Amino acid sequence: MPMTAIKPGPWVRDMLKNIKILTQGDALRWALTLAVFVMDAIWLSASHYSVSGVRSLAIFFTALLGLGLLSAIGRLPRYAAVARSPYAQRARLTLYCIFLLSAFTAAAGVLQYLVIALNPPVVDARLAAWDALIGFDWVYAFLWVRGNPLVNVILKLAYASLLLQFIAIPWLLGLSGQERHLREFVTCIMLSSLLLLLISAGFPAHSAFAYYGLGSEAELQTVSHFDLLRSGAMRVIDIDDIQGLISIPSYHAALAVILTYVLRPYRLLFMLAVIVNTVMILSTPTEGGHYLVDTVAGLGLALLTIAVTRRLSGMENFGAAKYDSRVAQGL
Repeated sequence: MPMTAIKPGPWVRDMLKNIKILTQGDALRWALTLAVFVMDAIWLSASHYSVSGVRSLAIFFTALLGLGLLSAIGRLPRYAAVARSPYAQRARLTLYCIFLLSAFTAAAGVLQYLVIALNPPVVDARLAAWDALIGFDWVYAFLWVRGNPLVNVILKLAYASLLLQFIAIPWLLGLSGQERHLREFVTCIMLSSLLLLLISAGFPAHSAFAYYGLGSEAELQTVSHFDLLRSGAMRVIDIDDIQGLISIPSYHAALAVILTYVLRPYRLLFMLAVIVNTVMILSTPTEGGHYLVDTVAGLGLALLTIAVTRRLSGMENFGAAKYDSRVAQGL
């Protein structure tokens, strides 16, 4: 039977046509995502690890379904004009970026676990010594915060705000027509994740909670997979239960800077983000179990990510898709 080219259905062609994903920047973003998936697959096969869980892929499939529905609705004569409106285009782009980012983060989460399983010597003592060298007493800071309920609550809320910001900011950027900044956001997340894994591979640490023995049971549970992976006791990676196991650099600190940076088109929100995310950065030692040097390294990671992203954004067609001018007309 002769081989024939497989042509996508009309709704798929319409989806790709409208969101213009084949820009130079998107090609690189998809290439990075595919590279992480391939690395995961080869590593899993060679090391006899396996992956389970599907709930965390709900965002991925929901975004894909949303793209399909928008494209299908656009093919109905009655709703064609609505589907071509700037707001529909913005929703389509936002869903597409969420689709891409959810695929990447799932693959990066698995890669994080495989990196931890390499089991090089832990560096908690070295990180604690570096803290002491710069005059930071983690135990004193932890006990002081826990002894001041109001400060403790403020820091906890700031630390926990990361998830809300991570969910809300793509929608804000996308639906308000800030296409370039939305793509910049996706690029920053992808680059910072890869740099985080690369830098942290040789510096595994349990966390300051465990090292000093001061973390609560709930706090210690957030890094419970660390020793299981390093000992080989955990052979199945559940993507529905991925923990943040990297101590240095602090990804919370890095994201605090990145999320603030991408909000610069909105003056008031940017100023609010500066306040909230400065507190988030201050909260990373006592609420995230990070050494202070972890936080400093996280800030460096953010600055490096932003510098590389800005350089890439200067490339032709990297940040903006071709329909950007049409979207801008709807502002």
